[in-house]
Amino acid sequence: MTQDVSLTGAALLIDALQANGLNNMYSVVGIPVTDFARLAELKGMKFYEFRREDAAVDAAAAAGFLTGKPGVALTVSAPGFLNGLTALAEATKNCFPMIMISGSSDRHIIDLDRGDYEGLDQYNVAKPLCKAAYRVDRAEDMGLAVARAVRTAMSGRPGGVYLDLPAATVADTVAQKSDAHIYEVVDPAPKQLPSDDAIDRAVELLKNAKHPAIILGKGSAYARSEAEVRELVTKTGIPFLPMSMAKGVVPDDSPSSAASARSFTLGQADVVLLIGARLNWMLSNGEAPLFNEDAKFVQVDIDATEFDSNRKIDAPLQGDITSVLQKLNAALEKADVKAPQDWLDSIKNACEANNEKFAKRIAASEAKPTLGFYSAIEPINNLMQKHPDTYIVSEGANTLDIGRNLIGMQKPRHRLDTGTWA
Repeated sequence: MTQDVSLTGAALLIDALQANGLNNMYSVVGIPVTDFARLAELKGMKFYEFRREDAAVDAAAAAGFLTGKPGVALTVSAPGFLNGLTALAEATKNCFPMIMISGSSDRHIIDLDRGDYEGLDQYNVAKPLCKAAYRVDRAEDMGLAVARAVRTAMSGRPGGVYLDLPAATVADTVAQKSDAHIYEVVDPAPKQLPSDDAIDRAVELLKNAKHPAIILGKGSAYARSEAEVRELVTKTGIPFLPMSMAKGVVPDDSPSSAASARSFTLGQADVVLLIGARLNWMLSNGEAPLFNEDAKFVQVDIDATEFDSNRKIDAPLQGDITSVLQKLNAALEKADVKAPQDWLDSIKNACEANNEKFAKRIAASEAKPTLGFYSAIEPINNLMQKHPDTYIVSEGANTLDIGRNLIGMQKPRHRLDTGTWA
């Protein structure tokens, strides 16, 4: 009797992915997942082929950041898995939701170390380098496996999830499709709101601040909180500084941007509101001289373990950014919190002085007969201003630093930079 392909583990996995709105796959195919990839295309998934697995997994991670749904990557076993593992770890460190699926050897061979083609205990290798790893041993568990992967990748701090798919599971079957329990995950990233006491602490600090400042991290872009962030900036007038992948959450040409006076603003700020930004190496771990030693911090983050990781957080606000800001904005408006005008004037003066120096530096670069960073990047900025829907991907220290200052972003989630793990 011929096997019903629609009841195999491979088909059920595809059905489970599609049931959760995951219709794109990024991959380098080969044994043992070639037939799985062919079937995915036949069932309507869009398939993007790459030359190396790490590039495919990076693409899936970027898709996760841009769409808010886990990107799906597919690799072959052992060497292909290991090539993709670097990017899986990067996705986890950079908080991008994605799922990496790899074919693997049969357990009875691997567990007794009997030797197999491209044999490797991939599940246990992956576990310490991603948010979670799951091995699927039965076709009937495909629905549950995808549900677990989706919720894990998206809930709390997003990250990478590994699904280990032994060859036997790909070929395994169920008697009927309902046996695989395929369903769409309900509310995979539930809203979380801070307590009234937590909001009151934050409002009190910001109300009494003489030199308040806001730092926007890429978490604010991922959270799609631009409406709430813009309301906060507009109503309070508090100057903001965007991290590179948060550029565009508030347009760079906003009068409240302190980007041209970054060092001055951070060094003088007495209360700093962190929104989806971590006090890691990119912010000197919150230490002096970048920050005032006496500065107080208000931090909005989905993960409570991030609080006090480098500096004392005087007003922690745990929750998803959109929900937190909706509650915080209402409280700030009620308390009539406004940034002091003398502080705004001093930042404006510092921005104007630095902008004048920057303009001279650009002009000097343009006058040189050789091509430098400024003269190379300026046309890209002109393009971005004419076509703000364009996506820009940056890598390399000078390109990143100069591009961050020179290229203005008007829309969120249109800039992809290397992160903590490149």
